[in-house]
Amino acid sequence: LPLTLSCPVCCEIFKDPVILSCSHSFCKECLQQFWKTKKTQECPVCRRRSSKQEPPRNLVLKNLCDSLIKERNESNDCNLLTSIKSWIK
Repeated sequence: LPLTLSCPVCCEIFKDPVILSCSHSFCKECLQQFWKTKKTQECPVCRRRSSKQEPPRNLVLKNLCDSLIKERNESNDCNLLTSIKSWIK
């Protein structure tokens, strides 16, 4: 998984990514959980304070991640079909 497509908090592919004013992105849920635990609204990477309670969604990143997931699923479907065909023979 390309590092740029994974959340620095959960290390998984972004789910509903949001972007902070410092330009770091996180899964919305990961960021909310981090803020709740820390009791402060700061970036988990650079510690810069966020002025927004609800950071905007990072739609470019969301679309990239959605495309990657779709591509992976199609690839897995294709591999499964190939396996089934070879097993039937």
